[in-house]
Amino acid sequence: MPPVTATRSNLTLQAYDHIYRMLWQGELAVGCKLPEVALAKQIGVSRTPVREAVAQLESEGFLIQIPNTGSFVRMMQRDELDELFSFRIHLECYALQLVTQSPQIKLINKLDRICSSMFELLRKTYLQNNNAKATLRFAFEARWYQLDAQFHELILQSANNRWIKRVSSQLHLMSRIFMPGRIISQDADPWKRAIRIWREHRRIVRSIRQENLELGHHILHHHIEHGRLEAMQFMDWVDEHINDKPAQRRKLQPELAQMLENIIRLRDVMAANKY
Repeated sequence: MPPVTATRSNLTLQAYDHIYRMLWQGELAVGCKLPEVALAKQIGVSRTPVREAVAQLESEGFLIQIPNTGSFVRMMQRDELDELFSFRIHLECYALQLVTQSPQIKLINKLDRICSSMFELLRKTYLQNNNAKATLRFAFEARWYQLDAQFHELILQSANNRWIKRVSSQLHLMSRIFMPGRIISQDADPWKRAIRIWREHRRIVRSIRQENLELGHHILHHHIEHGRLEAMQFMDWVDEHINDKPAQRRKLQPELAQMLENIIRLRDVMAANKY
């Protein structure tokens, strides 16, 4: 492909892709303030393309801009988070219906490979770490979520519906931003949770192979409902700890303490600006 002239729109797209990737990888989590100067230097552009990219991400609902303060990764309300998962259920079940009506061996093979990669990641993590639980809660989670998202995205993209393709990436990034909901439940065993997800994925693939739409819908609906529950647990956890004193927050895992601090800062900034 010939080189593309670095027009302003190309630089904006470059900045957009960079920030989008940071959101996807969890480097910019809920409540984080976007460091525009540092981002511009990191990307190798002026601040103008960064600002334009941020404005685009704000219009898409990922960020919120506070006048004279900056832009932050937005915290969704309970009702819109609930709506997000309801929409995912309807959209993904419809996509599953489309791919089950005429299953392609290439799709099934790709889904099988993703499931195999998930199992191998589980196996290696368990064998290489004495403290598998802590690893699953933090370092392991990013790669695991990437594979999980690939699985769902592949079904959505394979439905051959232009509208599904258009909204699927945005939908999963919104869910990705709330990935912390998967790690805050102190009662949940992350190992069992990961095994459950892997098994449900395998059963979804089996339903496509057998053209058993009823089974596939049942498993997928149950699968996404678990995600809704974890997201709501995250909201409960924030409500429980948001008024903790600094000494209490220091007792939390470092990742959780930082996340809570970001959310508290965003809450205070929004309150000060009457948002």
